[in-house]
Amino acid sequence: MAQSRCSQSSEGSGLLRALEQVWEGPDSEIFARDWSVAERQAHVCSDRLTTFADLLRRQADEQEGASEGEGLIPRSNPVDRAGAQDGEGGGGPKQKPDPKGMDDTPPEERIDGPLFTGEEGEPQIQPTDVQQGSLADCWFITSMQTVAASNPDLIEKNVTDNGDGTYTVTLYEDGEPVEYVVTPDFPATNGDPEFADNPGERELWPLLYEKAMAQHMGGSWEDMEYDTAERGIEAITGQEADTEGTGSGFLGLNPPPSSDEIRDILDNDGQVALSSHDDAGDRPAYQGEDGIVTDHIYWVSEVKDDGTLVLVNPHDPSEPAHEMSYDEYRENFTHITTSRP
Repeated sequence: MAQSRCSQSSEGSGLLRALEQVWEGPDSEIFARDWSVAERQAHVCSDRLTTFADLLRRQADEQEGASEGEGLIPRSNPVDRAGAQDGEGGGGPKQKPDPKGMDDTPPEERIDGPLFTGEEGEPQIQPTDVQQGSLADCWFITSMQTVAASNPDLIEKNVTDNGDGTYTVTLYEDGEPVEYVVTPDFPATNGDPEFADNPGERELWPLLYEKAMAQHMGGSWEDMEYDTAERGIEAITGQEADTEGTGSGFLGLNPPPSSDEIRDILDNDGQVALSSHDDAGDRPAYQGEDGIVTDHIYWVSEVKDDGTLVLVNPHDPSEPAHEMSYDEYRENFTHITTSRP
Protein backbone atom coordinates (compact mmCIF):
# COMPACT_ATOMS: atom_id res chain seq x y z
CA MET A 1 0.00 0.00 0.00
CA ALA A 2 1.68 3.17 -1.22
CA GLN A 3 0.44 5.34 1.63
CA SER A 4 -1.28 4.61 4.91
CA ARG A 5 -5.00 4.35 4.30
CA CYS A 6 -5.88 6.92 6.92
CA SER A 7 -2.73 9.06 7.13
CA GLN A 8 -4.11 12.04 5.23
CA SER A 9 -7.43 12.02 7.04
CA SER A 10 -5.67 11.71 10.42
CA GLU A 11 -3.30 14.56 9.59
CA GLY A 12 -6.15 16.71 8.32
CA SER A 13 -8.23 16.07 11.44
CA GLY A 14 -5.27 17.03 13.62
CA LEU A 15 -4.79 20.29 11.75
CA LEU A 16 -8.49 21.09 12.05
CA ARG A 17 -8.42 20.53 15.79
CA ALA A 18 -5.64 23.13 15.96
CA LEU A 19 -7.63 25.55 13.80
CA GLU A 20 -10.69 25.05 15.97
CA GLN A 21 -8.94 26.92 18.78
CA VAL A 22 -8.50 30.12 16.75
CA TRP A 23 -11.08 30.07 13.95
CA GLU A 24 -14.66 31.08 14.64
CA GLY A 25 -17.64 32.15 12.58
CA PRO A 26 -19.84 30.82 9.76
CA ASP A 27 -16.93 30.22 7.37
CA SER A 28 -15.34 27.78 9.80
CA GLU A 29 -18.63 25.89 10.20
CA ILE A 30 -19.05 25.59 6.41
CA PHE A 31 -15.46 24.41 6.07
CA ALA A 32 -15.98 21.84 8.83
CA ARG A 33 -19.02 20.36 7.10
CA ASP A 34 -17.15 20.17 3.78
CA TRP A 35 -14.19 18.53 5.50
CA SER A 36 -16.41 15.91 7.13
CA VAL A 37 -17.79 14.85 3.75
CA ALA A 38 -14.39 14.95 2.03
CA GLU A 39 -12.71 12.96 4.81
CA ARG A 40 -15.22 10.11 4.50
CA GLN A 41 -14.91 10.11 0.71
CA ALA A 42 -11.10 10.08 0.91
CA HIS A 43 -11.24 7.08 3.22
CA VAL A 44 -13.33 5.08 0.72
CA CYS A 45 -11.42 6.29 -2.35
CA SER A 46 -8.08 5.33 -0.82
CA ASP A 47 -9.22 1.73 -0.48
CA ARG A 48 -10.53 1.65 -4.04
CA LEU A 49 -7.28 3.16 -5.39
CA THR A 50 -5.34 0.41 -3.64
CA THR A 51 -7.50 -2.21 -5.33
CA PHE A 52 -7.08 -0.63 -8.77
CA ALA A 53 -3.32 -0.26 -8.25
CA ASP A 54 -3.13 -3.99 -7.57
CA LEU A 55 -5.17 -4.64 -10.71
CA LEU A 56 -2.89 -2.44 -12.84
CA ARG A 57 0.16 -4.19 -11.42
CA ARG A 58 -1.30 -7.59 -12.30
CA GLN A 59 -2.20 -6.50 -15.82
CA ALA A 60 1.25 -5.04 -16.35
CA ASP A 61 2.79 -8.36 -15.30
CA GLU A 62 0.52 -10.19 -17.73
CA GLN A 63 1.49 -7.88 -20.59
CA GLU A 64 5.15 -8.33 -19.79
CA GLY A 65 4.69 -12.08 -19.89
CA ALA A 66 2.90 -11.87 -23.24
CA SER A 67 5.69 -9.75 -24.74
CA GLU A 68 8.21 -12.43 -23.72
CA GLY A 69 6.54 -14.95 -25.97
CA GLU A 70 4.00 -16.51 -23.68
CA GLY A 71 1.23 -15.48 -26.04
CA LEU A 72 -1.74 -13.24 -25.54
CA ILE A 73 -3.57 -13.80 -22.31
CA PRO A 74 -7.31 -14.21 -22.83
CA ARG A 75 -9.45 -11.76 -20.92
CA SER A 76 -13.08 -11.93 -19.96
CA ASN A 77 -15.46 -9.29 -21.19
CA PRO A 78 -15.58 -6.10 -19.13
CA VAL A 79 -17.94 -6.44 -16.20
CA ASP A 80 -19.69 -3.48 -14.67
CA ARG A 81 -20.36 -3.13 -10.94
CA ALA A 82 -23.91 -4.40 -11.37
CA GLY A 83 -22.53 -7.61 -12.84
CA ALA A 84 -23.66 -7.33 -16.47
CA GLN A 85 -21.16 -7.98 -19.24
CA ASP A 86 -20.99 -5.72 -22.29
CA GLY A 87 -23.88 -6.53 -24.54
CA GLU A 88 -26.00 -8.22 -21.89
CA GLY A 89 -29.44 -7.05 -21.07
CA GLY A 90 -30.63 -6.61 -17.51
CA GLY A 91 -33.65 -7.94 -15.71
CA GLY A 92 -32.56 -11.51 -14.99
CA PRO A 93 -30.03 -13.48 -12.96
CA LYS A 94 -26.42 -13.12 -14.11
CA GLN A 95 -24.51 -16.37 -14.63
CA LYS A 96 -20.88 -15.34 -14.96
CA PRO A 97 -17.64 -17.26 -15.45
CA ASP A 98 -16.02 -18.20 -12.17
CA PRO A 99 -13.89 -15.40 -10.67
CA LYS A 100 -10.35 -15.24 -11.99
CA GLY A 101 -7.74 -16.56 -9.60
CA MET A 102 -4.64 -14.87 -8.23
CA ASP A 103 -1.02 -15.95 -7.96
CA ASP A 104 -0.79 -19.22 -6.01
CA THR A 105 -4.57 -19.65 -5.92
CA PRO A 106 -5.26 -23.41 -5.92
CA PRO A 107 -7.55 -24.89 -8.59
CA GLU A 108 -11.27 -25.02 -8.01
CA GLU A 109 -12.95 -28.02 -6.42
CA ARG A 110 -16.62 -28.86 -6.00
CA ILE A 111 -17.45 -28.29 -2.34
CA ASP A 112 -20.33 -30.33 -0.98
CA GLY A 113 -22.52 -29.48 1.95
CA PRO A 114 -25.92 -28.10 2.93
CA LEU A 115 -26.82 -24.53 2.17
CA PHE A 116 -27.71 -23.93 5.83
CA THR A 117 -27.65 -25.90 9.07
CA GLY A 118 -29.00 -25.00 12.47
CA GLU A 119 -30.25 -26.29 15.76
CA GLU A 120 -33.99 -26.64 16.21
CA GLY A 121 -35.50 -23.42 17.48
CA GLU A 122 -32.50 -21.31 16.44
CA PRO A 123 -31.92 -19.27 13.27
CA GLN A 124 -30.24 -21.28 10.52
CA ILE A 125 -27.96 -18.31 9.83
CA GLN A 126 -25.41 -17.45 12.52
CA PRO A 127 -22.38 -15.09 12.44
CA THR A 128 -20.23 -18.03 13.59
CA ASP A 129 -21.06 -19.75 10.27
CA VAL A 130 -18.49 -17.48 8.58
CA GLN A 131 -14.72 -17.55 8.86
CA GLN A 132 -12.24 -15.44 6.86
CA GLY A 133 -9.73 -17.29 4.70
CA SER A 134 -6.57 -16.12 2.96
CA LEU A 135 -8.34 -13.35 1.01
CA ALA A 136 -7.92 -9.81 2.39
CA ASP A 137 -11.66 -9.19 2.44
CA CYS A 138 -12.33 -8.65 6.14
CA TRP A 139 -14.67 -5.85 5.01
CA PHE A 140 -17.02 -8.40 3.39
CA ILE A 141 -16.59 -11.14 5.99
CA THR A 142 -17.45 -8.56 8.66
CA SER A 143 -20.49 -7.49 6.64
CA MET A 144 -21.75 -11.07 6.33
CA GLN A 145 -21.26 -11.72 10.05
CA THR A 146 -22.94 -8.55 11.29
CA VAL A 147 -25.93 -9.03 8.96
CA ALA A 148 -26.14 -12.69 10.02
CA ALA A 149 -26.34 -11.48 13.64
CA SER A 150 -28.88 -8.73 13.01
CA ASN A 151 -31.03 -9.97 10.10
CA PRO A 152 -30.50 -13.69 9.43
CA ASP A 153 -33.82 -13.97 7.57
CA LEU A 154 -32.54 -11.59 4.89
CA ILE A 155 -29.56 -13.82 4.10
CA GLU A 156 -31.72 -16.95 4.12
CA LYS A 157 -34.10 -15.27 1.67
CA ASN A 158 -31.34 -13.99 -0.63
CA VAL A 159 -29.42 -17.21 -1.27
CA THR A 160 -31.46 -20.04 -2.76
CA ASP A 161 -30.86 -23.53 -4.13
CA ASN A 162 -31.96 -23.79 -7.76
CA GLY A 163 -32.13 -27.59 -7.61
CA ASP A 164 -29.77 -28.05 -10.57
CA GLY A 165 -26.40 -27.75 -8.89
CA THR A 166 -26.46 -23.94 -8.94
CA TYR A 167 -27.48 -21.28 -6.43
CA THR A 168 -28.86 -17.76 -6.83
CA VAL A 169 -27.45 -15.02 -4.60
CA THR A 170 -29.13 -11.62 -4.46
CA LEU A 171 -26.92 -8.59 -3.84
CA TYR A 172 -27.78 -4.90 -4.15
CA GLU A 173 -26.41 -2.00 -6.16
CA ASP A 174 -27.71 1.43 -5.15
CA GLY A 175 -30.52 -0.34 -3.31
CA GLU A 176 -31.62 -2.33 -6.36
CA PRO A 177 -31.40 -6.16 -6.32
CA VAL A 178 -28.93 -7.90 -8.63
CA GLU A 179 -29.03 -11.71 -8.86
CA TYR A 180 -26.03 -13.95 -9.56
CA VAL A 181 -26.19 -17.65 -10.39
CA VAL A 182 -23.12 -19.41 -8.98
CA THR A 183 -21.90 -22.98 -8.62
CA PRO A 184 -20.35 -24.50 -5.46
CA ASP A 185 -16.89 -24.61 -7.04
CA PHE A 186 -14.19 -22.75 -5.14
CA PRO A 187 -10.39 -22.53 -4.97
CA ALA A 188 -9.56 -25.34 -2.54
CA THR A 189 -6.99 -27.94 -1.50
CA ASN A 190 -8.27 -31.42 -0.67
CA GLY A 191 -11.74 -30.09 -0.03
CA ASP A 192 -10.53 -27.21 2.16
CA PRO A 193 -11.66 -23.85 0.67
CA GLU A 194 -8.96 -21.21 0.29
CA PHE A 195 -11.20 -18.25 1.04
CA ALA A 196 -14.41 -17.94 3.10
CA ASP A 197 -15.28 -21.08 5.04
CA ASN A 198 -16.95 -22.31 8.22
CA PRO A 199 -15.17 -22.84 11.54
CA GLY A 200 -17.51 -25.77 12.28
CA GLU A 201 -19.92 -27.85 10.23
CA ARG A 202 -19.84 -27.03 6.52
CA GLU A 203 -22.49 -24.61 5.25
CA LEU A 204 -22.30 -23.28 1.71
CA TRP A 205 -24.02 -19.93 2.08
CA PRO A 206 -20.93 -17.85 3.11
CA LEU A 207 -18.84 -19.35 0.29
CA LEU A 208 -21.56 -18.63 -2.27
CA TYR A 209 -22.04 -15.06 -1.02
CA GLU A 210 -18.32 -14.33 -1.29
CA LYS A 211 -18.17 -15.79 -4.81
CA ALA A 212 -21.18 -13.76 -5.93
CA MET A 213 -19.59 -10.60 -4.49
CA ALA A 214 -16.40 -11.28 -6.45
CA GLN A 215 -18.54 -11.26 -9.60
CA HIS A 216 -20.31 -8.13 -8.40
CA MET A 217 -17.00 -6.37 -7.81
CA GLY A 218 -15.57 -7.11 -11.25
CA GLY A 219 -15.00 -10.80 -11.86
CA SER A 220 -11.74 -11.55 -10.04
CA TRP A 221 -11.02 -12.81 -6.54
CA GLU A 222 -8.45 -10.02 -6.30
CA ASP A 223 -11.25 -7.47 -6.71
CA MET A 224 -12.39 -8.51 -3.23
CA GLU A 225 -9.27 -7.32 -1.46
CA TYR A 226 -9.23 -4.04 0.53
CA ASP A 227 -12.54 -2.24 0.62
CA THR A 228 -14.96 -0.92 3.23
CA ALA A 229 -17.69 -2.31 5.46
CA GLU A 230 -19.92 0.39 4.02
CA ARG A 231 -19.72 -1.24 0.59
CA GLY A 232 -20.24 -4.74 1.99
CA ILE A 233 -23.25 -3.93 4.17
CA GLU A 234 -24.95 -2.00 1.39
CA ALA A 235 -24.36 -4.86 -1.08
CA ILE A 236 -25.85 -7.45 1.28
CA THR A 237 -28.78 -5.46 2.70
CA GLY A 238 -29.63 -2.82 0.09
CA GLN A 239 -29.64 -0.28 2.94
CA GLU A 240 -27.53 2.86 3.08
CA ALA A 241 -24.54 2.79 5.40
CA ASP A 242 -22.72 5.80 6.87
CA THR A 243 -19.09 6.09 7.92
CA GLU A 244 -17.83 8.65 10.44
CA GLY A 245 -14.44 9.30 11.99
CA THR A 246 -14.18 8.41 15.66
CA GLY A 247 -12.91 11.90 16.59
CA SER A 248 -15.14 14.59 18.05
CA GLY A 249 -15.51 16.35 14.71
CA PHE A 250 -14.28 19.84 13.86
CA LEU A 251 -16.25 22.40 15.92
CA GLY A 252 -18.27 19.50 17.28
CA LEU A 253 -19.86 18.72 13.90
CA ASN A 254 -20.62 15.15 12.87
CA PRO A 255 -19.37 13.43 16.02
CA PRO A 256 -19.50 9.62 16.04
CA PRO A 257 -22.62 8.01 17.49
CA SER A 258 -22.73 7.72 21.26
CA SER A 259 -22.77 4.37 23.04
CA ASP A 260 -26.54 4.75 23.50
CA GLU A 261 -26.96 5.41 19.79
CA ILE A 262 -24.85 2.38 18.91
CA ARG A 263 -26.96 0.25 21.24
CA ASP A 264 -30.12 1.60 19.63
CA ILE A 265 -28.84 0.68 16.15
CA LEU A 266 -28.08 -2.88 17.28
CA ASP A 267 -31.38 -3.22 19.16
CA ASN A 268 -33.21 -2.30 15.95
CA ASP A 269 -31.45 -4.90 13.77
CA GLY A 270 -28.83 -2.53 12.38
CA GLN A 271 -25.13 -3.09 11.81
CA VAL A 272 -22.04 -1.43 13.32
CA ALA A 273 -18.47 -1.99 12.06
CA LEU A 274 -15.18 -0.44 13.18
CA SER A 275 -11.97 0.22 11.20
CA SER A 276 -8.70 -0.13 13.12
CA HIS A 277 -5.59 2.05 12.78
CA ASP A 278 -2.94 1.26 10.17
CA ASP A 279 -0.24 1.87 12.78
CA ALA A 280 -0.59 0.52 16.33
CA GLY A 281 1.56 3.32 17.73
CA ASP A 282 1.70 3.12 21.52
CA ARG A 283 -1.89 1.91 21.94
CA PRO A 284 -1.92 -0.94 24.50
CA ALA A 285 -4.96 -2.61 22.91
CA TYR A 286 -2.82 -3.53 19.88
CA GLN A 287 -0.16 -5.31 21.94
CA GLY A 288 0.07 -9.06 22.44
CA GLU A 289 -1.15 -12.04 20.46
CA ASP A 290 -4.79 -11.29 21.28
CA GLY A 291 -4.54 -7.55 20.62
CA ILE A 292 -6.43 -5.50 18.06
CA VAL A 293 -5.16 -6.15 14.51
CA THR A 294 -4.03 -3.13 12.49
CA ASP A 295 -5.73 -2.19 9.20
CA HIS A 296 -8.63 -4.50 9.96
CA ILE A 297 -12.41 -4.25 10.35
CA TYR A 298 -14.33 -5.52 13.36
CA TRP A 299 -18.05 -5.51 14.13
CA VAL A 300 -19.94 -4.64 17.30
CA SER A 301 -22.16 -7.41 18.64
CA GLU A 302 -23.37 -5.71 21.82
CA VAL A 303 -23.24 -2.57 23.96
CA LYS A 304 -23.54 -3.44 27.64
CA ASP A 305 -25.49 -1.42 30.19
CA ASP A 306 -22.34 0.38 31.32
CA GLY A 307 -21.49 1.39 27.72
CA THR A 308 -18.85 -1.31 27.13
CA LEU A 309 -18.60 -2.31 23.46
CA VAL A 310 -18.22 -6.00 22.57
CA LEU A 311 -16.18 -6.38 19.37
CA VAL A 312 -15.87 -9.43 17.11
CA ASN A 313 -12.85 -10.21 14.92
CA PRO A 314 -14.18 -11.52 11.57
CA HIS A 315 -11.14 -13.72 11.07
CA ASP A 316 -12.52 -16.09 13.69
CA PRO A 317 -15.84 -15.09 15.26
CA SER A 318 -15.62 -17.98 17.73
CA GLU A 319 -12.58 -16.52 19.51
CA PRO A 320 -13.12 -14.47 22.69
CA ALA A 321 -14.56 -11.05 21.90
CA HIS A 322 -12.74 -7.81 22.69
CA GLU A 323 -14.43 -5.58 25.24
CA MET A 324 -13.59 -1.90 25.68
CA SER A 325 -15.14 1.28 26.95
CA TYR A 326 -16.55 3.89 24.61
CA ASP A 327 -13.47 6.11 25.10
CA GLU A 328 -11.14 3.14 24.50
CA TYR A 329 -12.92 2.27 21.26
CA ARG A 330 -12.51 5.86 19.99
CA GLU A 331 -8.81 5.73 20.82
CA ASN A 332 -8.24 2.39 19.10
CA PHE A 333 -10.36 2.72 15.92
CA THR A 334 -10.35 5.34 13.18
CA HIS A 335 -13.83 5.02 11.67
CA ILE A 336 -17.26 3.64 12.53
CA THR A 337 -19.74 2.40 9.90
CA THR A 338 -23.42 2.16 10.81
CA SER A 339 -26.54 1.04 8.96
CA ARG A 340 -30.16 1.06 10.03
CA PRO A 341 -33.02 -0.96 8.45
